[in-house]
Amino acid sequence: MDMSKPSQFTPDFDEDVFVDVDNESTKSADDTSEGEVSLAKDETKRVAKFRLLLFCLLVGTAVAVSLVAYILTKRGQQEDFEGNFYSHASKVIETFETEAANKRSAIVSLSRQITSHANFANETFPFVTLPDFEMRARLTLELAEVIAIMFLPLVTRENLKEWERYSVANQQWYWEGMALQERFTGHNATTTGVEHFDNHGDSDDSEGLHLSEDVLVFRESGPDEDLVYVTDEPGPFFPCWQFTPQIPVPVVNADFRTLPESKAELDAFLANDARRNMAGPTFEFEVGSGGAVFLDLLLERWQGGGNHYDGGPLAYYYIPVYDTLDRNASLVGVLDAFIYWQTYFENVLPEQAQGVVAVLDNTCNQSFTFSIHGSDAKFVGPGDLHDSKYDEMGEFTDYGIFLQRNPEARHGDTGGCFYRLSLYPSQEMEDDYITNGPWIIALSIFGVFAFTVVVFLLYDNFVEKRQRLVMKTAKQTSDVVNKLFPEAVRERLYEADGNGTDSANKHGTRLGNSALARSSLVSADSSTTGSPLANGCSPIADEYLNCTVFFADLAGFTKWSSTRTPSEVFLLLETLYGAFDKIAKRLSIFKVETIGDCYVAVTGLPRPQEDHAVIMTKFAANCIVKMNQIINSENLLLTLGDDTSTLEMRVGMHSGPVTAGVLRGEKARFQLFGDTVNTASRMESNGQKGRMQVSQTTADLLIAAGKDRWLTAREDKVEAKGKGAMQTYWVDIVSDPSVRSSVLSSSVVESHLSGDVDFLGATFPVVEESFEEDQPSTQFQQTAPVTEGYDDELEI
Repeated sequence: MDMSKPSQFTPDFDEDVFVDVDNESTKSADDTSEGEVSLAKDETKRVAKFRLLLFCLLVGTAVAVSLVAYILTKRGQQEDFEGNFYSHASKVIETFETEAANKRSAIVSLSRQITSHANFANETFPFVTLPDFEMRARLTLELAEVIAIMFLPLVTRENLKEWERYSVANQQWYWEGMALQERFTGHNATTTGVEHFDNHGDSDDSEGLHLSEDVLVFRESGPDEDLVYVTDEPGPFFPCWQFTPQIPVPVVNADFRTLPESKAELDAFLANDARRNMAGPTFEFEVGSGGAVFLDLLLERWQGGGNHYDGGPLAYYYIPVYDTLDRNASLVGVLDAFIYWQTYFENVLPEQAQGVVAVLDNTCNQSFTFSIHGSDAKFVGPGDLHDSKYDEMGEFTDYGIFLQRNPEARHGDTGGCFYRLSLYPSQEMEDDYITNGPWIIALSIFGVFAFTVVVFLLYDNFVEKRQRLVMKTAKQTSDVVNKLFPEAVRERLYEADGNGTDSANKHGTRLGNSALARSSLVSADSSTTGSPLANGCSPIADEYLNCTVFFADLAGFTKWSSTRTPSEVFLLLETLYGAFDKIAKRLSIFKVETIGDCYVAVTGLPRPQEDHAVIMTKFAANCIVKMNQIINSENLLLTLGDDTSTLEMRVGMHSGPVTAGVLRGEKARFQLFGDTVNTASRMESNGQKGRMQVSQTTADLLIAAGKDRWLTAREDKVEAKGKGAMQTYWVDIVSDPSVRSSVLSSSVVESHLSGDVDFLGATFPVVEESFEEDQPSTQFQQTAPVTEGYDDELEI
């Protein structure tokens, strides 16, 4: 074989050998593999989108649930805050109203007792003294929730002297009350507090206390200053007579009409012959003053003792006393009750009620603010001092709640004040209910979700890594399976593995050009352990009626390989067979197997191909050309030796029916059986190197396809084992029989090396590729013999 012009060669040559084959028949196992990879990528994208959606859903759910929890918890706190405030406010208002009613009833009852006693004892006012006054009045104190009660009889100027004598002669009630007071409260010091007041009048040395025998008047500044004798006052007078609790202070006969805090109301009683209860304006005593000490003495003896005046407003509450119980009775005196407003809000609310603000205002343009903390109340200061941000939550009473009548119902009354109560929450109370709890709950819930998301991400990452490993292994396995089995067979294998039975192959199929099928069940010994029938699976086997089987052998390979290392042998085989595989893919040739240096392929399966003989002939011709290019490469010859160029390919082909299927077991394979396979093998073994030999059947198919010019009848008949003498044909790529298919013209070689090869009428580009990393990187040079007489009319 002549060797001439060198050409570039790469062992993994990617030659485009697209011939005149329909699109559907050009699909290959790699197309399927690429489709599966594409499907896997699509599935991966869908999983990634679903993962992102799930992640967003988890985060969104976490935010939504946390937000809902925060809103609901915050709303719950606000409702608790408002609900508890309104409950407390309602309780205070109810108590305020109830005590106002009780106060009036209790003091009116004492007033009537005085009137009843006078009528029963035939005593004439003002010269009336109620027996057991301390006992009776103490009960009234408890019912009316006032700190002191005084009886102020109405004394005129005409009976003033007589009253002064009467008041001196009837002071026994006082000493009886002091004794009873000592028994009730344990207070024994009869002179306690006297140093704060000037004593006027005679003294009772045995008792150590000076009581007035004359009516006294208060100076303008009130009881903080000295009392002075009545001189030329015109009257009438309202001197203090009986009072409770008993205290060692000389207030007997002190005229309360001269007291600034009560003058207007007492004058109103005189002017209107008052028929209603009345409340005076509020007033205060400076802590430490005589008035404050006076109140301390009263508070020490009020409700078991232990109370003290801490500042804060007071007021006088008046109930008239009449001479009879008739409707037309005349005013003969007034009961004056001391109200210490702070005590009005004590022992009303439970201990957990903190920070309720009470604002007391009246029609006399006065207002005072108190803070209620459980059972205790504290005076905050004069004026309305509540936080204005709680205005909308304010709870109010009308001005008639305290006196049980409205200002509009005065009916000519001019004195007194009407009181109203307003209640508000405070920041302190809100802080008790509105806490950071909603944030803590919301963050806790979000934290749980965040932890779940982190666990999900970690788990997803673990699953993804494992999935990648599984996919990598599956792809590697799929690649191997794709190379071993046709697509249809792979699907049936997968189905059989998945279902335990090859439902797709209940019966074998016999496929022809028209895709007709007939039964081809393969019998098996059902008693054999591990047999398909014993496992409930049918064999995967089909008969394909129209196929062409290709056998190719390297002539001289046995001798050549005996002097080469294993790596050199496999370098040559992988290079050649790799190139053949790529040609097979493009022509939709199914490679069955390689046995040593023998390459076996088939057309017409697994999908029917009407021109299977033509396609296989093109494949064989391209393989011969490709092999000549490879083995004549200069670099290959330098690597593997010059005698490598002596190798030639011997090809045999035969057409006919083929039985194909999978022999399952430890190493399952897709294999061909039948006379067609054996005959094709005989065509190869009885052929000549560098030539393609086909049987009469294949030749007939080529002739029917209009390719008779390719064929040259072999002069001698072939004696094939089991067949006898057979007429065979050589397939030549040119019309001149002297020019064999193992050579190409220099123009063809040059065209091939320049990037395009015009072979058998088909033009295809050449893609140069380098060795894989695990192959030698040597670039081989090819020399191809120059051939004249190329048949340009021979087309594929």
